[in-house]
Amino acid sequence: MASIQRIDGKNGVSFRFFVSTGRDSDGKQIRHTKTWTPDPGMKDRQMEKAAQKAAAEFERAIEQGYVADDRQSFAEYADYVLELKERSGAKHKTIESYRFLLARINPAIGYMKLQDIRPQHLNQMYKNLSKSGLRADKGKATAKDDTIPALLKAQKLSHAKAAELAGLSAATVDAICRGEAVSLASAEKMCAAFDLDVKKGFKVERDLRPLSNKSLLEYHRCVHSILAQAEREMLIPYNPAEKATPPKVTRKEVNYFQPDELCRILDALDAEPIKWRAIVNLLIVTGCRRGEIAGLKWKNVDFKSGKIKIDSTLLYSTDRGIYENATKTGDTRFLKLPAETLALLKD
Repeated sequence: MASIQRIDGKNGVSFRFFVSTGRDSDGKQIRHTKTWTPDPGMKDRQMEKAAQKAAAEFERAIEQGYVADDRQSFAEYADYVLELKERSGAKHKTIESYRFLLARINPAIGYMKLQDIRPQHLNQMYKNLSKSGLRADKGKATAKDDTIPALLKAQKLSHAKAAELAGLSAATVDAICRGEAVSLASAEKMCAAFDLDVKKGFKVERDLRPLSNKSLLEYHRCVHSILAQAEREMLIPYNPAEKATPPKVTRKEVNYFQPDELCRILDALDAEPIKWRAIVNLLIVTGCRRGEIAGLKWKNVDFKSGKIKIDSTLLYSTDRGIYENATKTGDTRFLKLPAETLALLKD
């Protein structure tokens, strides 16, 4: 039977329950505890009666295998879940996405104990995340006048050398010199390499748009997945994300290329190198993802049957760089190619 201890503290009365479930392999007694606070305004007799009922429910839950976790915070448990997902074979891209999302989730609910999280806490988090100025892309920067080209010319630096000094790609430096908008991070790297104030060298336009409903739904799915694991492990009685109200996402009508547009694209490809002609042609006729075409190997091209096998994709992450993985769905597909595309591949 559960033991009940009354605690008269500065903030009022609370009760602590103790339930013993035998001893472990070392002979140490296994004890479960829970602190329960009565509703405000209860009289002593009402509190005692309600405490006995709550203690009995706590003991019954433990007998059924459910033990509330009153120690572990959401952030601590989220780290455990990510490790669990990695061990069970989750894709690296998925783990990377979870870590990105948790960077904003943890400041909101990371400190909370698992058993204390309620749907209203999640709804408030979604509301806060919908405010402006929270995008990871802090804005775009455009070089002022010919400041950067003049600087490179004065120091007799090629775009390739400037890119090397700034830690950027040559294509990014080319874009800067052409007066095209680049990320604020790229502009900051360029200025740092040449000891130039960003505000003097670039015109910065910050992206203050709120996160889209689609992005907010990704945060909800991340929280839901972590708390679902806690529910499966019987650390919480229910998944509060199931009862929360995430924003609805309205599906946009897909803007497909029309036949005349595709004809113009294919005509324009005639002047391009054979590699780009083959890649774009494959994208058009197969509908494959970009990474799937980039990951296509010659062994997966069957000229006799006129088919290609899609079973892998190329991905990129900041910690791994470019790497190969299974397709997004994990499926293997065999696709028939038209004669024109097969001829391009033979060339």
